[in-house]
Amino acid sequence: MNQRCLSIRNLDICYKRQNTTHHALNDVSLDLHAGEILALVGESGSGKSTLGRSVLGLLPAAARLQSGSIHLGTKNVTHLPEREWRSIRGQKVALIPQDPAHSLDPVRTIGAQLVEALHPASTSFLLRYNAKAEAAALLDQMGISQPKQRLAQYPHELSGGMKQRVLIAAAIAQRPSLIVADEPTSALDVSVQVQIMTLLAKLRRELNTAILFITHDLALASEHTDRVAVLHNGKICEIAPTKQIFQAPQASYTKRLISDLPIFQKSPEKIPSSSPDVITVKNLGYTYAKTAHSDHQHTMRNLSFSVSKGRTLGIVGESGSGKTTLLKCLLGLLTPQTGSIRILNQYPSQLQGQALRDLRRKVQFVYQNPHVSFDPRYTALQSLEEPLINRGIQSRSQRQKAINDVLFKVHLDATLLERRISALSGGQAQRLALARALLCQPEILILDEVVSALDVSIQAEILSLLEQIQNDLKLTYIFVSHDLTAIKRLAHDVLILKNGEQVEYGNTNQIFLKPKNKYTKNLINSIPKI
Repeated sequence: MNQRCLSIRNLDICYKRQNTTHHALNDVSLDLHAGEILALVGESGSGKSTLGRSVLGLLPAAARLQSGSIHLGTKNVTHLPEREWRSIRGQKVALIPQDPAHSLDPVRTIGAQLVEALHPASTSFLLRYNAKAEAAALLDQMGISQPKQRLAQYPHELSGGMKQRVLIAAAIAQRPSLIVADEPTSALDVSVQVQIMTLLAKLRRELNTAILFITHDLALASEHTDRVAVLHNGKICEIAPTKQIFQAPQASYTKRLISDLPIFQKSPEKIPSSSPDVITVKNLGYTYAKTAHSDHQHTMRNLSFSVSKGRTLGIVGESGSGKTTLLKCLLGLLTPQTGSIRILNQYPSQLQGQALRDLRRKVQFVYQNPHVSFDPRYTALQSLEEPLINRGIQSRSQRQKAINDVLFKVHLDATLLERRISALSGGQAQRLALARALLCQPEILILDEVVSALDVSIQAEILSLLEQIQNDLKLTYIFVSHDLTAIKRLAHDVLILKNGEQVEYGNTNQIFLKPKNKYTKNLINSIPKI
């Protein structure tokens, strides 16, 4: 058997805040060997992140390691001081973080950040100069085109997939024996997910690196890992070879997780074709100016589609395909340079003042990450009261009635209203974001990756909730997602984008059954199968 890279025995970690104690991990034991990929799966709050942080020596100040041990190879790192951890991180264990957009320093070039990863403690100019060649070689190993040019670029000039490859390059720079990959694909499109997982598999073969793969994507884990450990309420309820977990799960919790996976065959309810169009886009185009470090000019051109009342349009495309630019145009944050947008029989580019504010109230936006879309100083109640006050509802009793009604619609308990957003789980925060949008009494909801950061069981709940709200209120949805199973379930029609162009558009079932474009076929073939 390959050498053991990680050994955890009877680990017990709790968080102490004021007079409360929360047990994050309880009697956790596992081993990880060289060249092995072990998936760590479970819902939000199950202890996945705490376990990953403990392996990296990055537990927060409120955490208490009460008992148990952690060994990296033969070295006991259970109670290692931070000074010693600095010589271990990068050399023996490294991290691939979750969100590439927020994990790279936006004001430093890619080259500067890779050189630091290669030689973190060096002040030698000559060593750092020579490290640029090493950094370029790393990018080339990651499959990034024009690696020398990329070294001079900044993170915002790269696509999401490229940024994630840069983070992987930084993680393997000093050839660690263990990599903790914390949700490394959750913010990426399905075809890019497959590329990143294929790259990780290649690296573990070439470098014999062990990978602890923390994920909520069970479908991805089923295809790309050797074993799976299932965490529930801080305990490992099952650990077994991947094939055994998905074909013959033993624990009831594991069975429930697998049963909550999106059903690919399920489709949304049919809507009468006679419904009027509420969104019409014709020959839409927008071009960004070139940057100092790149000759590439981001362009969106010739997009045309319509959305009828009560229907859902799914929008799919990899990073840099034009999804964000399209949404900004629909929301009136960018003025189209060519073509036109008509929403609810009005042209937003021609509106000003109160007329524009009235239209914006009818078109509400729900963000991908609910925790960053709320004011962290506000309680949930204050966050829900704000749109009502902006609408001119001054009566506290009227506001309370409206809030109680919307909480009922999104299945949230009123006892949560006194909590701050940081104290809510991912599912609770996303329901609150939906509630806030609904308080504006919209006719159109633009939903930007609203389930991508959620665990599989909570994804299923949110998708069911969106279906119910749409049926009850006859809302129209623009649903952006890289999860094609979610698109298949919720969207009546789908728009496929690539490099700013519309490659396919039409009925969701027809496109999934008989895709015409090669790129669409590749996307559908990239969907993990269980």
